[in-house]
Amino acid sequence: DRKETRQEERDELTHLASVAGCFLAKSVTPDNAEETRNILTHYDIIEKRRRQLDSIKRVLEKSELSEFFRKNPDCLPLAFPEDDFF
Repeated sequence: DRKETRQEERDELTHLASVAGCFLAKSVTPDNAEETRNILTHYDIIEKRRRQLDSIKRVLEKSELSEFFRKNPDCLPLAFPEDDFF
């Protein structure tokens, strides 16, 4: 039963990797399941967010909003209230 659960977990990790677009160089095994989980967590928390932030930055620059906020820094809290992040 424990082996079956481990196989289910490995299958789930493999599925998550494929959905996330992560390439796993090796198959998920009981020995590397934790490492795979860490790789996927890093991807989800860091890499995916970095791409989203880069996209937001491009929009701000193309729309010249970044220049507006540089000239009017007092407007930043109105657009990006800090309380929303905590």
